[in-house]
Amino acid sequence: MPALAVFVVWFGGFLLLTAYARDFMSKTPIGSLSWAYLLALSLIVMTWLIAWLYLRWSDRHLAPLAERMTAQDPGRER
Repeated sequence: MPALAVFVVWFGGFLLLTAYARDFMSKTPIGSLSWAYLLALSLIVMTWLIAWLYLRWSDRHLAPLAERMTAQDPGRER
């Protein structure tokens, strides 16, 4: 849930800036890259980071539960 909240705030901020702060978003802080491109690229990086963190969490918490469930299933063929 915290990752979802961060993503919604970051993406919502990006949408609001794109819609209402066009002068700011068109400025170029680094070479020919505008703030709009930099924020859009940061959304991609953040999405990959959230996915990686979820994979780490699920490997630590969900995988052991799944292994215990399959080990306890007497009717499962191996």
